[in-house]
Amino acid sequence: MRTRIIDNRLPPGVKISESVLSQKLNISRTPLMAALQKLAPEGLVHTRPRVGTIVGPLNDAELARIAGLPRAWNLAMSIKGHVDWQRYILMSGISKRSQRAFEEHLRILD
Repeated sequence: MRTRIIDNRLPPGVKISESVLSQKLNISRTPLMAALQKLAPEGLVHTRPRVGTIVGPLNDAELARIAGLPRAWNLAMSIKGHVDWQRYILMSGISKRSQRAFEEHLRILD
């Protein structure tokens, strides 16, 4: 679920249908609901009674606010999903960026 949100297969604001997604992933709804519960405290999803679960919005102001706190490891883990998400969105906007980066890294190693 985290990867699907981060790589924008589930973009901000999209409603997550547990029944559809569990069928698509060929899993029962129980582990899917457990995964969603783990993502909620990070703000990657929001669950509302009688509305359902939606992918959370990107919140640049919150990432900037949190970045100034001294609890570095907990902080890094709490915002990692959003940072990775932004990175995937930025990378997808540059044609063949991943391939070029891979080739650049190979040249560095050489």
